[in-house]
Amino acid sequence: MVAATLAIGMLAAVHPAPAEAATVDTNAWYVLVNRNSGKALDVSDASTADGARVSQWTRHDGANQQWQFLDSGGGFYRLKARHSDKVPDVAGASTADGAAIQQWADHNGANQQFRLADSDAGHVRLVSRTSDKALEVQGASTTDGGNVVQRARRRARAYPPRAGLVEAAPFGCAGVTAFNAVRKAGTGC
Repeated sequence: MVAATLAIGMLAAVHPAPAEAATVDTNAWYVLVNRNSGKALDVSDASTADGARVSQWTRHDGANQQWQFLDSGGGFYRLKARHSDKVPDVAGASTADGAAIQQWADHNGANQQFRLADSDAGHVRLVSRTSDKALEVQGASTTDGGNVVQRARRRARAYPPRAGLVEAAPFGCAGVTAFNAVRKAGTGC
């Protein structure tokens, strides 16, 4: 599978440059995989309700684990869930660390928009337009049901990147090891 980390992080830029490691195909469906746990970004219980929790779960490639990037302009995207046509949403448009990520009807709000930002080893982070904070699995959980939240990136140089981060893999593609390699390889995934 193609793997690119959507890790935690915060970049301070008014008009951030697009992530160099990522090329997004807005026609493709992606499975987002946590780099720390190997589990997929999942809408809990395949719910179609507004407010349903976004968490991690053992990967099964179900429709509640498939996401399509929708262009919001300016380098930001919404992620549409295949099973519900709804998008991840920072609850209450919060800017706080630990704010929950939930599923909500797409209204193209800033709290539903994320940009890709470069991280280590060719991976990328999903960073909220509202808070400039990235998605992570709370507490670096490796269990099914671990909550997805937003958190600011720690800046101290002595620390490695935090665990519990998210990776992206185009659904149905195999044998590629970096997000941008799919586009370069011309696989159409």
